[in-house]
Order: sequence, then C-alpha cells, then structure tokens
Amino acid sequence: AATRRPRRRDSAMPVSDDARVGVVGAGPVGLYAAFRLVAAGHRVVVWERGVVGGNVDAWGHVTLFSALALNLPKDARGALEQGLGAAAPPRALPGDDAFLTGAEFRSSVLLALAA
Repeated sequence: AATRRPRRRDSAMPVSDDARVGVVGAGPVGLYAAFRLVAAGHRVVVWERGVVGGNVDAWGHVTLFSALALNLPKDARGALEQGLGAAAPPRALPGDDAFLTGAEFRSSVLLALAA
C-alpha cells in the first residue's frame, strides 16, 4: 500500500488582504451565518441562485410553524432593532411569540439581514 507523506505544518496557505468568506444561500441560515461572520470581523460574500429568502417567501400567507424567537436569534434581533446602517435602519419587530407568515418573515427579517 502506498504511504502518505505527512503534511508540513510550516507551509501555511497564503492569505491576501482582500480575503473573503463565501456563504452559499441567502435563506435564514445563510444570512445568519453571514451576519455572525461580519460581526466577527470577516469580509463576507453571499451567493444566492434566486432571490433573498425566496423559499421562505414562497410560503406567502402561510404562517411559519414556530414563533419568531425560534427563527431569529437574539443577537440578530438586537442588531435589526438597532439598525445595520443606511440600508437597514432601526426597525420595530413583532414580539418573540409572534408567528409570522413566510412573506412577513422575509420582509421584516431576511431582507434587512441581507442589506
């Protein structure tokens, strides 16, 4: 059997000053991952084949199965309420016990996180 050479630990991959982290998908999980990465100081690019929150928006008038507190982590909620800059000014969000429709969740939460 062929033997593998051990990987050299001193050969680090070069990192450029314009390095970014890529997130695939602009749904709830992808946008929250991007939010946390930006909060940690990373430059992030999100790739989405369709539109932001498109699958959630497809639910339209149908209510999500769980309350907002289970669909929006506290740190993201706080950031949205305080505002995320000019593209996403501070906003009042429904209570933690609110059951939003897919369209409401997209417009109230996902589009602001994507801004």
